Amino acid sequence: MKKLLVCMSLLLAVLGISGNAFAQEMTAADIQRWLEPVLGDWYHLDGGLAMTIGKDRIDGCRILGSTGLGMVEPPTSGTLRVDKDGASRQIQLEVFGEGVHQYLRVDGAQTLRRVPQEVHFESVQGLYLGMTREQLLQACGNPGSKEAAKGQVLWQYPARGLGVLLKGNIVTGLRLYRNGASRFDRSGLGADASLADYAQAYGLTAVPKEPVSDARFFSHYAIGQDEYLVFKPDCVQLSVYSSWLFD
Repeated sequence: MKKLLVCMSLLLAVLGISGNAFAQEMTAADIQRWLEPVLGDWYHLDGGLAMTIGKDRIDGCRILGSTGLGMVEPPTSGTLRVDKDGASRQIQLEVFGEGVHQYLRVDGAQTLRRVPQEVHFESVQGLYLGMTREQLLQACGNPGSKEAAKGQVLWQYPARGLGVLLKGNIVTGLRLYRNGASRFDRSGLGADASLADYAQAYGLTAVPKEPVSDARFFSHYAIGQDEYLVFKPDCVQLSVYSSWLFD
């Protein structure tokens, strides 16, 4: 059943069809299942408490229902109706990333962090997962190009041999391209280093398999603080995602 839901969601995304096109009232059980991974406190990017999500309330406002929850696991996006001072109000939520790198986009405008202070394990020339678009611009300036990439935006910095993925104003991925000059700060490795070197530097339980150019997906390897390495034919990617579905 889970595979069917995933395939349907991907098909709708490819066809450009919103889940709301088939909207129907979700049950209370559906809503609670969707909310389970996002329960608890959420913080502004400056560290202040922004929102608390409970099983049946958001910031104390009772959840009335929903007609548009993406039921992919982990959850992606959805619109909830809450009782705000006696009136029904809609809140659109989109969640991405995992663990300390889990983020919540509210009403398509505000991005919240799961933890009060930003946390990262690896970085590339001072760039790291979870930094904001404004911080990236300050550090690197405008990119040479921008393109869409699986619900994210890929900023390319050819002179650095670097690609940066962003979603909701947050850096979600860093790509080190082969033959580029960029290196990981912690390990000192670039995209041309051997897979055995990566396994040793990050304590991987096995040497990653050599990436194949026509592969449909690539394995993700956990390295610390909910960050993952992905080895692709043209790059090594640092990511907040552990699944190829979202990366």
